[in-house]
Amino acid sequence: ALYFLAFTETWERFGFYCIQALLVLFLTKSLHFTDAKANGLYSAVSGLLYASPVIGGWLADRFLGFRKAIIFGAILYACGYIMMFSHASYGFYLALSLLIIANGYFKANISSLLGSLYQKGDVRRDSGFTLFYLGINIGTLLGPIAASVLTERYNFHYGFGVSGIGILIGLATFLYGRRYLGKHGVLPQYLE
Repeated sequence: ALYFLAFTETWERFGFYCIQALLVLFLTKSLHFTDAKANGLYSAVSGLLYASPVIGGWLADRFLGFRKAIIFGAILYACGYIMMFSHASYGFYLALSLLIIANGYFKANISSLLGSLYQKGDVRRDSGFTLFYLGINIGTLLGPIAASVLTERYNFHYGFGVSGIGILIGLATFLYGRRYLGKHGVLPQYLE
C-alpha cells in the first residue's frame, strides 16, 4: 500500500504546485490584478491551504475516516482544477475555495493513513515516510516545470489543465491501490 499512497501523493503535490507556480502570474496577466493585489490574494490562499488540513483531519478522525476524506478531497481538487482550467472569471474564486477545501481533506489524511499502516515501534515506519516524502518532492519538482512549460508554449488553460490530469491519475491510483490497505482508514479514528 505504501507505493500506491506515495504515488497518489506525488500526483496530488504535482497539481498543487502547478497552481502555486501559476497563480500570481495568472492574476496579473489574465485578470489584470495589480502586483500588490495578486500577492495579497496568493498569500491569503496559501495561508488557507496550509490551515485547512486541521479541519479536514478533524472531520476524518470524527466522521469520515481517512479513505473517504482522501477520495472526497481528490474529487474536490478535480472540480477546482477544471474550474481553473476554464478560468471563467465568475468561477475563479469558487475554484480557489474548492482547492482550499480539497487540500484540507486530502493532505492531512493521506499522511495519517500511511502512519496507520505501521504499528508503534515498527522499524519500517521511517523508511515508509522517507519514500512517501520522496514522492512529495518529485511532484513538487515536476508540477511547476510542467505548468510553466505548458503555459509558456500554449496558455494558462493547459497549465491549469495538467493539474486536473495529475489529480485524476492520483485518484485512480488510490482507488486501485486501496485493496492493499486492508481495513486501514475505513472507520473514523475515534471508532477504531
